[in-house]
Amino acid sequence: MADLLEEAEPEKQTEFIHNIQVSLNKMEWLVGALLKMAKLDSGTAILQKEKIFIKELILHSAEPLAISMDLHGVKLCLNGNDTDSFFGDFGWSAEAITNILKNGIEHMENGGNLYVSWSEKSVYSEIEIEDEGSGISDEELPHIFERLYRGKTARHSGFGIGMAMAQSIFAKQNGTIKAQNREEGGAKFIIHVRK
Repeated sequence: MADLLEEAEPEKQTEFIHNIQVSLNKMEWLVGALLKMAKLDSGTAILQKEKIFIKELILHSAEPLAISMDLHGVKLCLNGNDTDSFFGDFGWSAEAITNILKNGIEHMENGGNLYVSWSEKSVYSEIEIEDEGSGISDEELPHIFERLYRGKTARHSGFGIGMAMAQSIFAKQNGTIKAQNREEGGAKFIIHVRK
């Protein structure tokens, strides 16, 4: 596109510039994600240990997805106490939650709901993220957290990094993520962070 840009008509130049910008944004995200994964793998990522209020974390994590949710008619439904919390790194945890929410949006038809509930137990805090999408096939379920794995029902061309990164982030914070299907249809991700 860059080669064709010089010789293109003005209206085509605008289209080419837009397409180049979209491609550059995708490349920038991919490079950033790969660098974050490398930091997590090498142990050079410094994760803070601070009190995180879960509702605040969820709202912050959903902010970058607001336009996408609006465009696809996706509603975010929250359920939990304002004071429920866990100790971890707010920025890295938000990165993980954003990736799980984004995954839900990509696997739903327009107009679906994302349900996020949380609670604080005696030995761990729990966050459940559910979507009304197509769910995860039995064949794909064991691979959902593998790097570069893309499910067959993904609506957009992702890179297969987000879910692997989310799992790594919570593993570094003494946590786990489990994926399963909802009885009502769609996927469900259960996060436990031990106290």
